[in-house]
Amino acid sequence: MNDTPDRMLPNDWQDLSPMIDQLLGAPPEMRESMLDALAAGDRERRATLARLVADCERAMPLLERPAVERFDEFLGEEPAPVLPEVLGGRYRIERELGRGGMARVYLAEDLKHDRQVAVKVIRPELAASLGSERFLREIGIAARLRHPNIMPLFDSGDVDGLLYFVMPFEAGQSLRARLDRDGPLGVAEALPILRDVARAIAHAHQHGIVHRDVKPDNVLLSGNAAVVTDFGIAKAVLAARTETGTGPITQTGVVIGTPEYMSPEQGLGDPAADHRSDIYSFGCLAFELFTRRPPFTGTNSYQIVTAQMSTPAPALDASRTDIPAGITALIAACLERDPAHRPQSGAELLAALENTTSATPSRSRRHGKKTVVGALVVTALAVILAALFLRPAGGPVSVVVLPLLSRGGDSTQALVAEGFGEDLAAALGKVPWIRVVSRIGASGYKGQGNIDPRATG
Repeated sequence: MNDTPDRMLPNDWQDLSPMIDQLLGAPPEMRESMLDALAAGDRERRATLARLVADCERAMPLLERPAVERFDEFLGEEPAPVLPEVLGGRYRIERELGRGGMARVYLAEDLKHDRQVAVKVIRPELAASLGSERFLREIGIAARLRHPNIMPLFDSGDVDGLLYFVMPFEAGQSLRARLDRDGPLGVAEALPILRDVARAIAHAHQHGIVHRDVKPDNVLLSGNAAVVTDFGIAKAVLAARTETGTGPITQTGVVIGTPEYMSPEQGLGDPAADHRSDIYSFGCLAFELFTRRPPFTGTNSYQIVTAQMSTPAPALDASRTDIPAGITALIAACLERDPAHRPQSGAELLAALENTTSATPSRSRRHGKKTVVGALVVTALAVILAALFLRPAGGPVSVVVLPLLSRGGDSTQALVAEGFGEDLAAALGKVPWIRVVSRIGASGYKGQGNIDPRATG
């Protein structure tokens, strides 16, 4: 290893490593623009990135392998933090439950309330770079969220530099474990889960909290409900990191998300990424529920981000023909590259899901429209034939065209039905012996089903 200072890894190399991986995998003609995007106006960071990329390409002994391999080796398997037997004077640690890029999770006994809880301890090297007061303040804000589909936060604290937060311990499995065990879910199984996750997202967004890492691993199946964990944690870490002056964190899987579930703007480190990133992540999760795989995959973050930016999301109905057309259209909208083309809020996402049933088989939009139009043509012919048989000798036949209803919940089909109703009324009005009456009055029946024709007449 070269020991000269200008060849040592920078202090924030863990943050830079995924950026370097992206730059090394990019075509040379794209690197300048990618450097600008990844540096986000920080000239010093841009220069550091450019130097490290150049070092990699000169095949220095330290940097002679692909960045994703080099930095993974440097990160290694960090030793478990040394925890006191009773954390914070209250939580007796029993055993480790799991670990992620940001924290280790432990099963603990809450001595005050005699209950089992899950304690998440932030990785020591990450905690060392955070402003603990700001982190705990932000955690306190997230702890105010109260919703049946959001895992509550009981407590948080700082013990000798170890930052932790406490949640209920749920013995149920994660959605990830369910998918690994059972494979893709049926429509009747998946829709309640998607609605629960959407309810959690909608509630959090209404309170100004973005998740930034919606994925099956962060959804727990508890009883008959799906519960989303870790709301507000990413924001707490980002805010605490910014306060210390060490800059935003962009290490894959630590804060901004997991590559397979990150929106394109997240993958590029866009500081303007907002709550609509959660909508994109929801689309990835929903896609995986029906296929057992996220829409975009790759061997490293650069491949995944590149695919997101250059390739349309695969069509869900190419592999599943039993999914309601409204769901396939909604997932496709969530996976739009441009945030402006996605559902614009969690509330809008939830409304679309609640208007969808599991009874309508999925087809492509073209086939769905053909089905609707075919049914409407039959309806129009039936009206005309009935009018022919009922035509009185001395005057016209009076008819009213009620608004047509799409029972499948697909917004595209609903628009087709509404437009065809107007066209049908106009076409019938051109027949000399048919009089279309009360078109304004008929509009009052919009959205109603099971109408009694005689009572309406």
